[in-house]
Amino acid sequence: MNICVLIKPVADPASIRWDYREQRLDFMTPGFNRPDLHALQWACDYKQTHAARITIVTVVDPDQEIDVKPLLKYPVDDCIIIKCANLSRYRHQTALPLVQALKDQAFDLILSGSQSEDTHSGVTPAVLAEFLGIPYFSEVYQIDPASDHIWQVKRKSGRDRVQTFRIDLPAVIGGDWVDRTETVCSPVFRGLPPGKGIGQIYGRMFGEGT
Repeated sequence: MNICVLIKPVADPASIRWDYREQRLDFMTPGFNRPDLHALQWACDYKQTHAARITIVTVVDPDQEIDVKPLLKYPVDDCIIIKCANLSRYRHQTALPLVQALKDQAFDLILSGSQSEDTHSGVTPAVLAEFLGIPYFSEVYQIDPASDHIWQVKRKSGRDRVQTFRIDLPAVIGGDWVDRTETVCSPVFRGLPPGKGIGQIYGRMFGEGT
């Protein structure tokens, strides 16, 4: 099973403070979207009992620096960092460089959180699925692999209603596995794959404007 997990860099909500002297938001510590980290944790749990390869993909501005050390605590096999110009101004265009990067990749499953913490939207995975021509399911809280390429997913719809779907892979799934007030699951640390260091785990770099 070849799994791709989309991880969005965001400011840590707990670090944001109002600077009264400068009259602006300040003290913002970079972090990662917690719903996306829950999706990554699900992929890692799946990998413990199934043959799977996990690739993390994130999109950043060309001058944006991110600390990938927290992500390297998870048993991932590759990490693709896509550099895209003007991303901070046009966040809704994040899906376009993702399409260019993933269209030729043979991923069976693409995972993400259903929403991002900064804008409370979930547009990117839906647009990505549309461009790739594969199904998308959001607000999924349970995934049951029925066979290699036919899975069953459950999502909540309204009060006390549960919808169950059988999907043919490949597909994009936006997860909502835990309540948003909970802290992210602790990653299962298994170290880096044999022979890989931080430089190698970074994977491919895409140039500005791609």
